[in-house]
Amino acid sequence: MIDRVRVLLVEDNIGDADLAQEYLSHAHQTGFDVLSVTRLAAALELLERERIDVILLDLGLPDSAGLETLSRILKAAPTGATVVLTGLDDHHTGLGAIRMGAQDYLPKGDLTPDLLIRTVLYSAERKRWQDELRQSEERFAKSFRNNPAFLTIVHMGTNTVLEVNDAWTRVFGYRRDEAIGRTTVELGIYDAETYSKIMEEVRDKGSVRNVEATVRNRTGENRVVLVSREVIEIGGEPYLLAMGLDITDRNRVENALQESEQKYRATFDTASIGIDLVDRHGNFMEVNSTLSQFLGYTPDELRRLTIMDVTHPEDALSSREMHEAIVRGETDGYRLEKRYVRKDGESVWADTAVSVIRDADGRYKATVGAIRDITQHKKSEQARIRLEAAVEQSVETVEITDAQGTIVYVNPSFETTTGYSREEAMGNTPRIVKSGHHNEEFYKRLWDTITNGKIWTGHIINRKKDGSLFEEDVSISPVKDHLGKIVNFVAVKRDVTNEVSLQRQLQQAQKMEAIGTLAGGIAHDFNNILQVALGYSDLIIGDEGFPQRYKADVQKISEAANRGAHLVQRLLTFSRKTEFKPQPLNLNHRVVDLRKMLDRTIPKMIEIQTLLSEDVAAISADPTQIDQVLMNLAVNARDSMPNGGKLTFETGDVIIDEEYSRTHADIQPGRYVLVSVSDTGSGIDDETLEHIFEPFYTTKGVGKGTGLGLAMVHGIVKRHKGHISLFSRLGAGTTFRIYFPALIPEIEVADLIAAPMPRGGSETILVVEDEQMIRDLCVRFLTQAGYKVIETTNGLDALQVYRERGGEIAMVLLDLIMPEMSGMQCLEGLLALNPSVKVVVASGYVANGSVQDAVANGAKRFINKPYAVRQVLETVRAVLDSE
Repeated sequence: MIDRVRVLLVEDNIGDADLAQEYLSHAHQTGFDVLSVTRLAAALELLERERIDVILLDLGLPDSAGLETLSRILKAAPTGATVVLTGLDDHHTGLGAIRMGAQDYLPKGDLTPDLLIRTVLYSAERKRWQDELRQSEERFAKSFRNNPAFLTIVHMGTNTVLEVNDAWTRVFGYRRDEAIGRTTVELGIYDAETYSKIMEEVRDKGSVRNVEATVRNRTGENRVVLVSREVIEIGGEPYLLAMGLDITDRNRVENALQESEQKYRATFDTASIGIDLVDRHGNFMEVNSTLSQFLGYTPDELRRLTIMDVTHPEDALSSREMHEAIVRGETDGYRLEKRYVRKDGESVWADTAVSVIRDADGRYKATVGAIRDITQHKKSEQARIRLEAAVEQSVETVEITDAQGTIVYVNPSFETTTGYSREEAMGNTPRIVKSGHHNEEFYKRLWDTITNGKIWTGHIINRKKDGSLFEEDVSISPVKDHLGKIVNFVAVKRDVTNEVSLQRQLQQAQKMEAIGTLAGGIAHDFNNILQVALGYSDLIIGDEGFPQRYKADVQKISEAANRGAHLVQRLLTFSRKTEFKPQPLNLNHRVVDLRKMLDRTIPKMIEIQTLLSEDVAAISADPTQIDQVLMNLAVNARDSMPNGGKLTFETGDVIIDEEYSRTHADIQPGRYVLVSVSDTGSGIDDETLEHIFEPFYTTKGVGKGTGLGLAMVHGIVKRHKGHISLFSRLGAGTTFRIYFPALIPEIEVADLIAAPMPRGGSETILVVEDEQMIRDLCVRFLTQAGYKVIETTNGLDALQVYRERGGEIAMVLLDLIMPEMSGMQCLEGLLALNPSVKVVVASGYVANGSVQDAVANGAKRFINKPYAVRQVLETVRAVLDSE
């Protein structure tokens, strides 16, 4: 039964067409796929591209009528099953359609669902039977005609040839039309006596198998054939079917094989590669001398062993499985690199190609193996792999270019350091990281050096894909071929950005130390000079006999000397030469006292805010000098906000970890008390930041500042073994952060530093940070804690990433001060995308109102910059675990 029948309904009457489709839909066991058209042209077009089982054809169409319509359909689909739809009494047309080739016809007026379904199914089945019969006949004819053995059918009554195939015409040289109707005696293939004996034997036995006979072809040449004969019936009459092969050439080949065997033996024994013959059990049947030498056994010794006996144990399982697959007939051969074990125990490598040898009936006889020694090649390859692994895993950047400077290879460290992927770098030149910090003469000297075959080493400032700068120590070497021609250049680079930063910090500290020493020495001498001036001025002023008109001038000299003395005192403070009286001190108390004074002295348009941590640890400090530090920073903040703003003091306990200490030369890991002084003023430019703590450096006008204020602050902080950092951007305010060692027992400090890091996790965190070094640090410690990290450099990118991947992001760590889009705007965008998003904001500018606004508007926590790793991990875990 046919499951699905594709029907083409060609009917221009919509009602008749709908009725026919409705009838066909009643079928239960067979489904009909009906394609309906109203024009003959549409039907012909559809028949060209679609498979159709049955055509239901109305002969009266708008573009064709009568049996001409059927004629065109049959021409378009000669093997199709066509059922003609006629008028009620038009049996004459229906019969005419059947004579033309239609399968059946149906009067429209007599149409019922069962009749239509039965007729369509019958037509489809009959078409299928006809197709199968035609295909069967075609297969038989094709098989007969193309059979490689020669075939002939002879009528046993007349001995005349009924049919021959192509192979017969090739063997005997006669055309088919020349052979049919004649006897093989007439053709001269057999003489009459031989042919008579052949027919007599066949009549007696019914069949004869594989008889070798000599025949003559059309040219008179004798050929040796191997013939089988059998009596068959066709239409009730006996016929002789003869089938055979011309073995004349095979006999010649057999003779040649004997000669070839001798040549093979000579080749087998003298081949430069090892050759073996192995039986189904893996036993060596034959081995040549090369294989014998390779394995260290004599041929006789090998013939007493199996291939498994000389296969390395680690390769034995795979070798056995492949050999058994050949024996089972699953494959005709295989090739692999495997290890063998020599008689002396040494492991050697070979490229082994194995093929099966079968007999004429396809049965397994043996395998032949070709074994080529690749031990030395393998050792070289393993050395190359080790070298490649070392280069791929090296923390140094490795970059290889061709002789013209085009990059052909970079290792993963290049991608990590520069931000460019391997695909982006390949085909490009090293100029993709060019920063513009070196002139063209610098690069010309570099290129001249390496193209002259010499090694160039030096220091280069380059630019990452995100635009940030980094510094590298570079060594570039030319690679030459065996003729001495340069074919490649290899650059090995080490990112020394952090080292350079630490070195600059150390140089700055040394410079400040030297300036302090110099200032201290000058101050002591200058004090002595001022002492003389002040002393004699006092004597003159106190002398009643000194003319009164000069005393006012001397009074001015005394006042100038006093100002000089105060200046010297500040120099001594900077150089740490003043008296130092440390005592346990609570920074909160100092800030509260300072605020009371500032409330009376600071202009009212400046808002003062204090964010003081409860139970802050005590420090060991000189109260007077701490007050000097806070007051000086407050005055500087006031001067930066002539039109008003916000001044913020913040305190808190912090833990400085190893990671932060490694990147800041003047602070050790441990527990500290942090005091931050922030303003929303005009900020400080980069050039000023480089000299901010140097004595006598000031940006104020003449007569408005000595330039010793911040130098004194720096000196006091260092005297207290503290650390001061500064964060500022033009137009975004300034934050000074001062760390004083906390007064806690040494054993507690050790416990804090050695304590394990807070628990990590496997969640995904989106880090939004425009500073490359801070972003790299954050990604590094979050990844080490187990988190998956997505990093972006600005708020716009962060919002795009969250739109695409918000479902997998558990938390966002967001910097508030960024270019293009501020962190506050980014926070608002994130909350618009997901009101329950968990965001932790980070900033070095605590005075900026956006910090409080961010927390008030939906941020979960706030982290001060620079932050310690432990602090961030604790905050991240707490936010992720919160409801």
